[in-house]
Amino acid sequence: MSPGFIERFIVRLVVGTGAFFAAVALVPDIYSENWEVTLFLALSYALAMIFLTPILSMIGNVMSLVVLIPLTVALNLLFLYAADALAEQLDLDFTIDKVYWTALGAFIISAVTLVATAIFRPLVRDL
Repeated sequence: MSPGFIERFIVRLVVGTGAFFAAVALVPDIYSENWEVTLFLALSYALAMIFLTPILSMIGNVMSLVVLIPLTVALNLLFLYAADALAEQLDLDFTIDKVYWTALGAFIISAVTLVATAIFRPLVRDL
């Protein structure tokens, strides 16, 4: 039996949220003193990626992985800065200090998402 839209949506939400949490946990200059803030920003990130993934997939059909992987890392970098800006506007405890650590965070998000998506491929195939 094929998983329904809700199951695939939940898996993508958990994968994206987990990837964001991994970047915050592993990168020294991306930090939040409050896990609720990290969860809010991670869920925001995951929802944005759920809706952008089909667009990236269409682009990926045309472009090679050599171009798609850096594009995905760059998109994750932009999302980290967007999360930082959103946290600042909402007066939340989330900070990004250095560009190179942010780039590492974006790479970690991309890698965790790639591995988790490969593991859960049957559940997220059509989302």
